[in-house]
Amino acid sequence: MSKGSIYIDKDLLFDGFFEMKPPNINDFTKHMLSNAESLKQFQDMLELCYFMVKTAFMSETRFSRAEREKSLLPLAKLWQTRVLVEKKHDIPDWVSIMYEAFDRYCRESDLAFLAAHKLEIEYTKIPSLRVERDGRIIMNVALLPFLMQINYSYMFFAKIKDVEKCSAEVNQKMLPLLTFCNDPIATSISCLPIVYGLSRDEIKFAKIMSLYQVYYMILHEVGHINWRHVPGEADKITVNSVEASKEIKADIYAYSVLSRFGDENQILINMSIVSLLSFFALAEELKNKMRGREESLNYKIYSDRIYLAKMGLRSAVGKYDPDSIDGKSFEAVEAAADKHVNFALGPLGYVQKTISELTAQELREFSDHFTLEGANKYFKENADATTNN
Repeated sequence: MSKGSIYIDKDLLFDGFFEMKPPNINDFTKHMLSNAESLKQFQDMLELCYFMVKTAFMSETRFSRAEREKSLLPLAKLWQTRVLVEKKHDIPDWVSIMYEAFDRYCRESDLAFLAAHKLEIEYTKIPSLRVERDGRIIMNVALLPFLMQINYSYMFFAKIKDVEKCSAEVNQKMLPLLTFCNDPIATSISCLPIVYGLSRDEIKFAKIMSLYQVYYMILHEVGHINWRHVPGEADKITVNSVEASKEIKADIYAYSVLSRFGDENQILINMSIVSLLSFFALAEELKNKMRGREESLNYKIYSDRIYLAKMGLRSAVGKYDPDSIDGKSFEAVEAAADKHVNFALGPLGYVQKTISELTAQELREFSDHFTLEGANKYFKENADATTNN
């Protein structure tokens, strides 16, 4: 890379990443011939690995497309073939760091039963997390990088003094992430915009936020099991408040555990949750608009959950924010909490305004830029260029 100071976040990679070697050509050929779905698998895996590699390689200035293709895409291809041909589902270092800290905390507290949950990593292009009833936590390998790109976007726009003048760039960064969140099957993860230009401290801050969001997601799902919620139970009940109640109860369980993660962490923990839920709520609003339907039950549930998270943030600010402790009036605490909330709601507000102004057809046309067809064209062009060179 010729431009800028490069920072490689090795936590997003795995031990031995830089010692990867191309697979044996015979093994590669056998795999391609024996697997009828190999082309789609290779495409999906290349997208996934390319996205993770791009997120791991940060720079103070933006990488050009040519630089990414020359230096990063070959690394993604090696990772892709390790997974599909050599069957090596390498676990990035962030997974071990995250889960060991979580497991250690649970074992040292009265939450030892949480340590019984076993972590499994999936290599699919959908950055998701779920907790099975047998206690297994199934986490996607790209979950943290995806959350980090959301939080990187927040960090990027926090540095802009006049966001309104840069509203087009806000939309270019955030709308693709929202589109992918709504339809990860049809959308290309490799086409998502990558945020560059952050300092190491900003990257570290965004990563800590993302880790807290992962903890929250795990504990929310464990909360459903704790309350013995049956998946799909609400589908048989016509009262919408039943489903909302289940989600709120699961959140309350998550907060009850996170509240023990040290007083000094509570503001950032609650700020991270508000940011995450606000993103998911806007993704739901975008989906409703594109499908031409009114406000959905899921969106209303997110609104209730965001309200609860904001109350948690205000409580944390009232207790632990030095700037709001003096006087401690409700207005002062609320104003201090709003400053933390606006970290995410500022850029999301501009995107929400865009969503409200565009028609459903215009939003669908925008989303078409990030479809699998667009990704296929991208990688075909890259392959052609490589051949010509």
